[in-house]
Amino acid sequence: LNQNFSEVFYFVIRLCSLARLLMILFIVMENIRKARSHYKIFNGELVEKKSYDTEDDALYVARLLNSSKDKIWKMVAYKCDKCGKWHVGSTHKRLTDEERERYGKKLNKKFEI
Repeated sequence: LNQNFSEVFYFVIRLCSLARLLMILFIVMENIRKARSHYKIFNGELVEKKSYDTEDDALYVARLLNSSKDKIWKMVAYKCDKCGKWHVGSTHKRLTDEERERYGKKLNKKFEI
């Protein structure tokens, strides 16, 4: 413990710089997360996702997609942090045939007369 003051001071400055860098990295990552909820990559370009004014509209589209035989990943409706509207996105959870059937029944029930 024979360090002089300048070595300790240098260490503290480096530690503060690292903390500042981590804080900046956190802010950047949070902004990227928010942007990913509003944009998608299509043909190598960043494009805005389709937005819906109401949760019901977005839920309807998510259920319609989830009832489709060619959809592999479960789709969900979520409110966008960036625009305040609703989008539909995938969860990386595989859909089962039982889930597809359940979503189809929910759609059919909604439109029964």
